[in-house]
Amino acid sequence: MPARTLQSQEFVANTTHNQVQPIAISPRLLTVADAARYLGRTEKSIRHLVQRRKLPSIRGDGRVMFDRVDLDAWIKRNRA
Repeated sequence: MPARTLQSQEFVANTTHNQVQPIAISPRLLTVADAARYLGRTEKSIRHLVQRRKLPSIRGDGRVMFDRVDLDAWIKRNRA
């Protein structure tokens, strides 16, 4: 099964009009590339932040992933 990207969409039935409408589904866990786009940084800077333990990450199966909630908290902590 392919991994979902930020552009993933799923379809649900609108119960009031009985029409099928697309809704965007955003994954909670993001890849390094997705996290870089989300934060407006480069992938290299994201990896550097992870290496210095400045940005929380989730590691498993040889991949590094980021929880969207952790990224939002990092933004909040680093506001000037």
